[in-house]
Amino acid sequence: MVTVTPRQPGLFTLRQANEMLPLVKLIVDDWIELERDVQLHRIQLKGLQELRSSRGAKPYSEEVAEVEESLHAEQRRLTAFLAELQELGLEVCPAEVGFVGFPAIHQGREVRLCWTAGDSSVRYFYERGQSPADRQLLSGAGQRLGH
Repeated sequence: MVTVTPRQPGLFTLRQANEMLPLVKLIVDDWIELERDVQLHRIQLKGLQELRSSRGAKPYSEEVAEVEESLHAEQRRLTAFLAELQELGLEVCPAEVGFVGFPAIHQGREVRLCWTAGDSSVRYFYERGQSPADRQLLSGAGQRLGH
């Protein structure tokens, strides 16, 4: 059976975490899409820099500058998305794109209820201090999700 202690300042119940998901999903979807764009621009920039270095400094300088400018703008937007999630009281792991933790108390222990893009609801948790990769299914989450 899923038991998550009622909300305390800075902590979420399972119900509260699931009720917040529509907003979280919107932000995370934007985060993921922008992260893809950043990766593509990094690849493009690397290719342009290699071409420029093999052919001299002048060719491709304008293109490199444009891609660098785009990358800087995208990185500022990424920072804003992550800050928006943190302002909601959530924890994000930039290395785990699309992964969000909700601080909570579960069975008397401080945990992070967790959701990742593609999950239909918050059904997992991991212990504070552990890696999100160590997440575990909340017992009874399938039957009592959000209650």
